[in-house]
Amino acid sequence: MKLTQLLFSFLITGVAICQSMRVKEGNMTISKGSQTSLSIEIPFVDESFFQDELKSFLKDWGKCKENKGEYCVLLGEWKEYGKKTFDVYARYEKKNDNPVYVSFAVDLGGAFLNSKDHSAQFELFKKSIESFGRSCASNYINSLLEKENKALKNMEKEQKELEEDKSDLEKEIEDKKKRNDDNLKKIEENKATQEKKKDAIKTQTGKIQEIEKKKKDIF
Repeated sequence: MKLTQLLFSFLITGVAICQSMRVKEGNMTISKGSQTSLSIEIPFVDESFFQDELKSFLKDWGKCKENKGEYCVLLGEWKEYGKKTFDVYARYEKKNDNPVYVSFAVDLGGAFLNSKDHSAQFELFKKSIESFGRSCASNYINSLLEKENKALKNMEKEQKELEEDKSDLEKEIEDKKKRNDDNLKKIEENKATQEKKKDAIKTQTGKIQEIEKKKKDIF
C-alpha cells in the first residue's frame, strides 16, 4: 500500500482505527493450552516491521524467545506491576493488507490474567498493550514518512543537478555561439585584408616589372 493511501486512510478512518485498537478479552491457544487473552488489531504495519516492534515490546519485560510463531517472556518483570514476576505469551496473525491481529496471554503464577479475577492487573496490561498498538502503527507511518522524505530529497537533489547541467549546457552553447560570431567577424576581416593584400601584391608586382624593364633597357 502506498504512503499516500496509508495517510489518507489513517485520516479518514481515524475514529474507527482508535476504536479498533482497543484491547479485547478473549481466548487463544498457546503451548499451555487455551487461555484467556488480550487481543488488539494494529493497522497498516507490514509483518517484518511488526515482528521487530513486538520483540522490542516484550523485551521490556524480559528475555524474549520465539518458537513456532509463539513469542514468550518467562519470569518477566515490570516496575508498574510490582515485585511479582509473570510469564507472557504472544501470537499474531497477518494476512495480506489486513491489520495485524495479535494476542497476549499473561500467566500471573498459577492463573492466567482475566478481567473478572484480576481487574486491576488487567487494566494495567490492557493500557500497555493498547499503547503498544498505537506506538507500533505510529512508528510504521513515521518510518514510511522518513523513507519517502528521503526519496523526495534525493529527487530534489537530482532535479537541482539537472537544472545545473542544463544551465552549463546553455552556457556552453552561448560561449560557442559567441566564438562562432567572433570567428565569422574575423573571417570577414580576413577577406577584406586579403583584398587589400592582393592589391598590394599587384602594385608590388608592377613595381618589380618596371624595374626589370629598366634593367633590360640598360643591357
